[in-house]
Amino acid sequence: MACVALISLMRTLELEFLEPHPRVVLRKTKEIKSLLEKLAVLQSLLEQSEEKLGVSQAAGMEHLTAKVRDIAFKAEEDIESQVIEIVCAEKKSNLLLAKLLYDMFQCVAEIVCAREKTSPYARLYDMFQSVADEIEECIKKLELDTPLTVRENINLAGSPDRRHTLELEPDEEDLIMVGRAKELTQIREMLLQRSSSSYQEQRQVMSVVGMGGIGKTTFATSIYNDPSIQNHFDLLGWTTVSKDHSLRKVLCDLCRSVMQMPEDEILMASDADLAKRLRQRLIGHRYLIVVDDIWSTKAWDDVQRCFPEDLNGSRILLTTRLKEVVDYTGSSGKYVLNLPFLNSDESWKLFYEKVCSEEEERLPLELEEVGKRIVRKCNGLPLALVVVAGLLSKTNKSLEKWESIASMIINLQVTSDFHEQCSNILTFSYNNLPYPLKACFLYFGVFPEDSEILIKDLIRLWIAEGFIKVDSSQRNLEELVAKDYLQDLIDRNLVLICKQSWGGNMKTCRIHDLLYDLCLRETKNHMLVSTIQSDCSLSANSGRCFKMLRVLDLRSIAFNYVPQFDITDLILLRYLGLDSIKFIKVIEHRSNLQTLIVNRGRSRNMDDAASEWLLGIWKSQKLSAQQNSFGGLQMLKAWGFVVGLMIGSASVSSGGIIFII
Repeated sequence: MACVALISLMRTLELEFLEPHPRVVLRKTKEIKSLLEKLAVLQSLLEQSEEKLGVSQAAGMEHLTAKVRDIAFKAEEDIESQVIEIVCAEKKSNLLLAKLLYDMFQCVAEIVCAREKTSPYARLYDMFQSVADEIEECIKKLELDTPLTVRENINLAGSPDRRHTLELEPDEEDLIMVGRAKELTQIREMLLQRSSSSYQEQRQVMSVVGMGGIGKTTFATSIYNDPSIQNHFDLLGWTTVSKDHSLRKVLCDLCRSVMQMPEDEILMASDADLAKRLRQRLIGHRYLIVVDDIWSTKAWDDVQRCFPEDLNGSRILLTTRLKEVVDYTGSSGKYVLNLPFLNSDESWKLFYEKVCSEEEERLPLELEEVGKRIVRKCNGLPLALVVVAGLLSKTNKSLEKWESIASMIINLQVTSDFHEQCSNILTFSYNNLPYPLKACFLYFGVFPEDSEILIKDLIRLWIAEGFIKVDSSQRNLEELVAKDYLQDLIDRNLVLICKQSWGGNMKTCRIHDLLYDLCLRETKNHMLVSTIQSDCSLSANSGRCFKMLRVLDLRSIAFNYVPQFDITDLILLRYLGLDSIKFIKVIEHRSNLQTLIVNRGRSRNMDDAASEWLLGIWKSQKLSAQQNSFGGLQMLKAWGFVVGLMIGSASVSSGGIIFII
């Protein structure tokens, strides 16, 4: 993915060398600014080439885009390695004088070291020139293949000119399912059914079955939020299980939704304690539990022990793709709903609602004809319909443009496998995203499947990774631009809003598991994400890759003793999350740190040294304080060339903030 590599490299160059007070001061920044201009030209050429040629023809450029990706990733890794060498060398006694002069004049160290051809500074300049030459060569190849006059109109900030609509409220129509009225009524009546017979009052398992993308979760959400359902049951709870299920996550979900258990209590409790408290809370109450996206009989065995049988009409509603899971849970007969595909009228209605804005009364007749051809290709699958509609809603409503998109969709590989056909349509929509949005969308693959992600964390994470490109004089606009990017993905129906604040602002979001699979597939194909097993040990011997980390989250680890690993060399960190700072002095004040998260509860009794360190970081980085809370990750993942590490925590952040949680 060339766009990810180019955006990341440009942000790293700006952060390391062009900020007002960089750690490595270079007398000559002309080379860097020239390189940035070339990178921006190349990025724009790639974008416009793809737009002009179309995704199918642009596939012939794969060799060139792969070369650009490799050049950018290698350049970034090499440049950051030299930065590490320079900063670490200043700590050593043989460069003490240079370090003192650096603090006084901010450039003497470079002058001293540049006398040697093998100095880190000299190697930096060589790298800038080498990368610039390679990028220039790629530009020439692109201009020969697809002549485009873009140099004069390059937006070096890289951010689209958009209006920042930040306070968002979901359209009520989005909450209404299309074509499911009969099925909704059927399930609602069975949930509300009361009888004098003990059989009818038994705890009953009900199942909604269907392929991915057919609307099972949306269907269950409509049931769960129905006022009559909310009033009928004493307690309601929701958990999403996913393919790689975690009992801990399921228990945490249910304790939050059923009991509104505080986060600090959840974090301190064992699995056995959570299960016991959940069961005790449910005993004697008529409850409805939704177990969404369950994939295995083991997952059912793990959780069903928490659901007591009190013969009071309690219900458990499952959603799954697998009939074997339905049979195993004892759900049968009328208590199993096989969710059908939408018919042609229902498909068109859903598509039409998503593709037309409120200001548009109707589509022109010529576009309706094209739209109906596209709808037929989606074969009544709701996810495919809304994603394609999202793409067209962002496309000029011209007959030529719609015909072009229709032709490409209709000519997608024909297959009898509905899942594969849906996957092809989703991939097509992804390929038509603007370059900056591709990087942001793929980043959802860092989180566990079906995660509800705090939006403010996601936005700061995008910023930390360098995906949000604004001019250095407009850093205060990074979050606004990032929110625009997210809104664009939501408008395209690629990202779903899960929760909102009382003020109506977006709070959490997620993506469909089929889109999650797309993220994993694309990042694997382009070697953008590497994964480290969660049981790995951290030590000073973790190697060079560990030193390249930009994001490190240790909040799930409670240090009750002095840790055995040293992370003082992680000078590239832009984000750091800690459970406590009592024993850790992880970084010096002169760093790239943008976000520091510290667990308030575990740091209340911090020692004087830790307090002094935190105060020094705060002052030196010019950070501000904010409270927050976070979910949980069960894996470690690194973006690009191992630039992010998350241990047991869901979210990472950026943007000049200290979080005290």
